[in-house]
Amino acid sequence: MEKNPMKMKKMIASLCAAAVMTLTFAGCTIIDNSAIATVDGNKITSGEFQLQVQGVLAQKEAQTQVEEGQNFLDMEVDGKKMTDIIKEESLEQLVEQKVAANEAKKEGMSLTDEEKKSIDDSKSSMIKNMGGKDAYEKVLKSYGLTEKTYDALIEENSIYSKFYNQKMEEMTVTDEEAKAEFESKYLRAKHILITVDTETTDEAAQAKAQELLDQINGGADFDTLMKENSKDPGLESQPDGYIFTDNGAMIKEFQDAAFALEVGQVSNIVKTTAGYHIIKREALLPESFEENKETVISSMKQDKFKEYIETLKSSAKIEKDEKAYNNFKVEKIEEGA
Repeated sequence: MEKNPMKMKKMIASLCAAAVMTLTFAGCTIIDNSAIATVDGNKITSGEFQLQVQGVLAQKEAQTQVEEGQNFLDMEVDGKKMTDIIKEESLEQLVEQKVAANEAKKEGMSLTDEEKKSIDDSKSSMIKNMGGKDAYEKVLKSYGLTEKTYDALIEENSIYSKFYNQKMEEMTVTDEEAKAEFESKYLRAKHILITVDTETTDEAAQAKAQELLDQINGGADFDTLMKENSKDPGLESQPDGYIFTDNGAMIKEFQDAAFALEVGQVSNIVKTTAGYHIIKREALLPESFEENKETVISSMKQDKFKEYIETLKSSAKIEKDEKAYNNFKVEKIEEGA
């Protein structure tokens, strides 16, 4: 079996950044013990904060349209520096994770013997794939982790996942509530995507999109042009378009343009990191709710979970070290650096 230290590094980095995408992780225990903040006396260390910042940075960069030659970290959004946005969101997420992890401990959440065995088996397999204990510990050290702190990280993550899943199961959303949410906050949109690639320059892609838009405005059938010209890899599996809400799952420029449309209306050209889009908003289909009901219910439960976390935060003692926070510089750490 291939021995791949880089794969291990990616695994550790992904685990530490997972909290940026979902509320399923309570933060890494890092050798750097200087605190950016404390939550009920529990430190959010500089190391934890750095890992969270890198995850938020990667997420924001993937979702943001960056012009050629522009530095992503130099950008501003609604008058606020991107670096400040990243720091604020990173700290907010870590605080939420800490208060929830503390609550899980208060409720006596623990792992079963079977769950512990599963963790141990995964660790043994990881060490074997790495080529042995020395290689394993070397990679951990590159992230500022010891084997002991990494084990604690895995255990804490597993306990928190149990806590999250338990709370989600306890929350209820009726079909009537979900349908009302779906009809008021979701939309369906089709689009024609013209991409920039080795055979198509940016200028040529934009010109092609403009040509198609002119045809649509002149009365040409949108669906026909979409089938003949769109480079969207999801077109075959989603011929009726995409159904989504304004939760950030779609690229921001695409999402904003789609929600600005009335049903039946076609957008101007919208540029994103994927290419040039022409978007048409369509009415939700009668069967759309049943097809998406579980997704809507899950999203509503997650919103309820976030509200629950806010109540925990309101009773927690949260202290931020303003000097440490303000002095923290947001920089992109390249893989292998």
